[in-house]
Amino acid sequence: MKTVPGLSLALPSGEVLPVLKRVFGNAPLAIAITDAQGLVVGANRAFVRLTGAPDPTAHRTELEALIRRHAPEVADALGGVYQGAVLEGMEIPVARLDDAAGRTSEGAPGDVVWLEASAFPILDDEGGLRYVVFMGADVTARKSMEGMVRQAQKSDTIATMAGGLAHDFNNILSGIVGYASLLVARLAPGSQDHQAASTILDAADRAVATTGLLMTIARRTVPVLRPLDLREMLPRTVSLLAQGVDARWRFRLDVAQDLRVIEADRPQIEQVIANLVANARESMPEGGLVEVRAVNRTFASGAPRPLPNMPGGTYVRIEVSDTGGGVSHEVVSRLFDPFFSVRPMAVGAGLGMAVVHGIVKIHKGFLVVESRMGQGTTIGVYLPAAKVRRETQELPVSRVPDVLTPLGARSVLVIDDDPMVRRVLLDMLARLGHQGMQADGMDSALELLMREPGRFDLLLVDVLMPDRSGLELVEALRAAGMQIPAILVTGFSSSDVQAKVGSLSATSVLCKPFNVAGLDEAIRAALID
Repeated sequence: MKTVPGLSLALPSGEVLPVLKRVFGNAPLAIAITDAQGLVVGANRAFVRLTGAPDPTAHRTELEALIRRHAPEVADALGGVYQGAVLEGMEIPVARLDDAAGRTSEGAPGDVVWLEASAFPILDDEGGLRYVVFMGADVTARKSMEGMVRQAQKSDTIATMAGGLAHDFNNILSGIVGYASLLVARLAPGSQDHQAASTILDAADRAVATTGLLMTIARRTVPVLRPLDLREMLPRTVSLLAQGVDARWRFRLDVAQDLRVIEADRPQIEQVIANLVANARESMPEGGLVEVRAVNRTFASGAPRPLPNMPGGTYVRIEVSDTGGGVSHEVVSRLFDPFFSVRPMAVGAGLGMAVVHGIVKIHKGFLVVESRMGQGTTIGVYLPAAKVRRETQELPVSRVPDVLTPLGARSVLVIDDDPMVRRVLLDMLARLGHQGMQADGMDSALELLMREPGRFDLLLVDVLMPDRSGLELVEALRAAGMQIPAILVTGFSSSDVQAKVGSLSATSVLCKPFNVAGLDEAIRAALID
């Protein structure tokens, strides 16, 4: 029996070397041993597998040169090990070698392996350098999770910023849209002034559409969830997207016959498909194949999933692939950022993929991007499958009556802290024949309502106010037994607001900005109930 120095291990002398060889060969750590000149004299299977490199001992590879290609700072530190230093805990992103082509695919996220590197010298009896041992632990999964956490934090920050911008712009646009619609209604059709006012209103409508995109990015829109059969929707959507497209771009659709139903907002899912197809086409400026596929994917609890944070369960995977040049890891990491684009800004506003991200998150789904340089990109959308039968019918859409019931003049209290919004609301109410009165805060409004409970027929209340929210005011009125109809005006169409409004009687929501017709419709719905 022999005790191996440095190990708490007792072995018969004849078995020491074979056992250590097996440990070296089967260790999960990537291990390479070099001589004093830096040439690799031993490398285990994990080193070859994790780096994708050919056997470095057969090619007389210099370890420092091999590492320098990927991480110069680690190679510099490794040079110090040959002077007697010890290297600990440095992380290396290793782009695996493509054995078939003999080149690296550094842009493909799946080909990057992160190693946590350590190295130490082995000295001879005289204190001279004999060998250097390099070890690398595979920390790719940890780095991937850290990246996902950073991406989630970045997405949340962007969403918060986009939501704040959208709210502020909606307040500004309320004045523009309101007064422009009043001018259009008052001016003689066909006149130059009428045309000018109409142009202002058209421009404002475009701005409203942009703030709508910001709201989607901020995940502040509320999807109308209904059972959606993608076997019916996808052929129609892809067919429409392919119409009139240059023959250089070809389209292929493959939808599984047993595809599950999802609970989704159809227009929003159509927007996702349209944006992904547009992105695929733009990645192939000279033409190519756009392929749309949809299949079921089930992940048992504890089984591997495309993303670590995906719960187990059944999903519908919708993927859009192109045959373009692929994108780098850096581009993938920023693909869903607002206004990020690898193309000139004149080509588009850069909001398409950010909108995709917002819609997918609203639907509690997940996005996976797979790309290899020179081999195209596939973007997969995972949406939870619905727990309904396919034959479930969509709910009928209620129709607005063709003949509007006369309302007569009503007394309306406008409660908003923005003077411009109050002013335009009062002018719009006057145009509709109603009598408006304003309050600039919740406390003054509540005092007035308690003092004269029967004076007003309707409340127009801003949701976000400095002192308290419009929801709190309505809740206080309902608690006091006052059932005066209330319209909560908000720049956000968030699920939280909708859920709270659903629990309050005689209360509805009107999203900013809106024109005279939109206000009239909201008032009629609130009073004719």
